Amino acid sequence: MKVQHSASGTTLSVGNPGRGIAKEHHAHLFERFYRVDKSRARSEGGTGLGLAIVQSIMSLHQGSASVEVTEENFTWFHLHFPAAQQMQPAMTAA
Repeated sequence: MKVQHSASGTTLSVGNPGRGIAKEHHAHLFERFYRVDKSRARSEGGTGLGLAIVQSIMSLHQGSASVEVTEENFTWFHLHFPAAQQMQPAMTAA
């Protein structure tokens, strides 16, 4: 895990060594019910909602979530939280 601070905000990154995730899946990882390994049964765990929930939470915080796989097949998930002065005022119910 690593944390980086910059003028634009703070990025929390969590890494995982392993096989990595093929590039064709990257654009879909944050979609609801998307699972890279279609052969896994739900009884084995995983519904494909975890990263979609992460994306929703990051949107609520006006941030973003992304994935990166290095040449060494190390997978990084980056959560970027914008600096307070860059955030838009929250919309309030009328």
